[in-house]
Amino acid sequence: MPDYSALGRDLGERVSTIRSHVKRDPKVRLAVLERAQYRCERCAESRTFPGFLDVHHVLGADVSDRFYNCVALCPNCHREAHYGENRDELNAQLLEYALQFRA
Repeated sequence: MPDYSALGRDLGERVSTIRSHVKRDPKVRLAVLERAQYRCERCAESRTFPGFLDVHHVLGADVSDRFYNCVALCPNCHREAHYGENRDELNAQLLEYALQFRA
């Protein structure tokens, strides 16, 4: 096995950055988490994820921060929705699910 002990550094280098983000309504997040009972709405994992459950904006937060554009996902499913090989198909399924909550 290669020796990786020399990789990295003792103190991380600080880098200043400027970034922007979409302002979101915290009430939407709370409502989605309550709707899901703090469980992943995709894999339906039986355990709850208080503090670790993500709210995924299916169409993107820059498009809509509405209740019917959001689903509660565990960290694994959330990463799959963004980076998985079948993310387009998955997001289509998530959108179909989320739109049932549109008034």
